[in-house]
Amino acid sequence: MSALPMPELAYTIHTLRRMCEVTTQAISVLRVYDHRIRVNRLLADTAGAAMTSGYHTHSFYEAIIVLRGEVVYDIERTHYLYPASVLLLPPFLKHAWRVSHGNCARLTLELHIDPPLDVLLPDAWPQWPEMLWDLSILFCDIDQRAPELPLLITTRMTAIISRLMTFTARQDVPPAAPPPMQFVDVVDTFLRDNLARPLTVAQVAAHVGMSERSLMRHFRHLTGDTLIRRLHKLRMDRATALLADTDCSVAQIGELVGIPDPAYFCSRFKAYCHSTPLQYRQQMFSER
Repeated sequence: MSALPMPELAYTIHTLRRMCEVTTQAISVLRVYDHRIRVNRLLADTAGAAMTSGYHTHSFYEAIIVLRGEVVYDIERTHYLYPASVLLLPPFLKHAWRVSHGNCARLTLELHIDPPLDVLLPDAWPQWPEMLWDLSILFCDIDQRAPELPLLITTRMTAIISRLMTFTARQDVPPAAPPPMQFVDVVDTFLRDNLARPLTVAQVAAHVGMSERSLMRHFRHLTGDTLIRRLHKLRMDRATALLADTDCSVAQIGELVGIPDPAYFCSRFKAYCHSTPLQYRQQMFSER
């Protein structure tokens, strides 16, 4: 599998700040492993070229996720952070940051962890596109006012903080980081969950937080197939399963897989399976 591509978080900083407020209000205390995690604040900010913080400390754990641009952190040594870079600092650790050039956008989590944990400072902080995917899906749910939103926010924030805790000296944390969420799996899951809808590329792109052009380019690069062909294949696979395992009419099956015109559904099915839907159903029953 090729490297996970970066999602495109095409939100303004004002929108990100609003989403951060919604997230903070939806959660109080999270349980991660055997620790109580309180999210004091989730912040989105931007900083311009040459902006610097000066050396300072915090009384809380501070996590930084870089969204855009580059920022330099001085923490015992110099660390260069780029889009998708992730950093976790323990309380009272002296540090400073500065923007090397251009503009930088970051998310900052201010956390209280009980019982406290030691943070293992690496030689270089990693870039985790999967963290941006977690955030992209979180923000998409908030933007679309998804059902059960508080539960979705809690689940996604628990996943994000669980990743951050791999930087801590816990005996029961697996030595390897959690496997990354795969881009193709994210797209395929969304397609399967929405086969009955008249899906557009724009809707899929909005779900994964990318432009339509980037979505189609990355999907074809990773699968060798186009998004439209993959959607058609998933619809036909669902249709064959419904023909074999249910008593639904051909018209009902067409609606369930997002092709409500019976004549067009039959035409597409025959082109894919080289038989009509009724012929396919009869063949399945004769083989049982």
